[in-house]
Amino acid sequence: VFRGKEECKAISKNGSYLCQGCTKTCAVNQVMQIAETYQVKTIILYHESELNKQKVKQNETIGVIGVACILSLISGGFKAKRLGYAPQCVLLDYCGCENHWYGKRKVTQINKEQLIKLLSIQ
Repeated sequence: VFRGKEECKAISKNGSYLCQGCTKTCAVNQVMQIAETYQVKTIILYHESELNKQKVKQNETIGVIGVACILSLISGGFKAKRLGYAPQCVLLDYCGCENHWYGKRKVTQINKEQLIKLLSIQ
């Protein structure tokens, strides 16, 4: 279960956050662990607007896998494409965003098999 931006111990770096792996049950930590098995560096962006702040080094290969509710994936995917990324998406199991659907945030999960499928594409 992701504890939320307010309680997360991730370290801020260049407009993104680096997960510290502090809680085994945190969904972000679990995603990071899966990504590490494919030698994929994982950073956290809390909002699609933070894509603008990312600096890409020359000849660096960057991919974006968005994990969010459908409303955020649509706009974030188009933004990533405009910035030159080739975005892929993993939907949450249901929309639990307090900003889009509910007055109170609901914890959701992702389809980890879909994430593994995207990460294993060579």
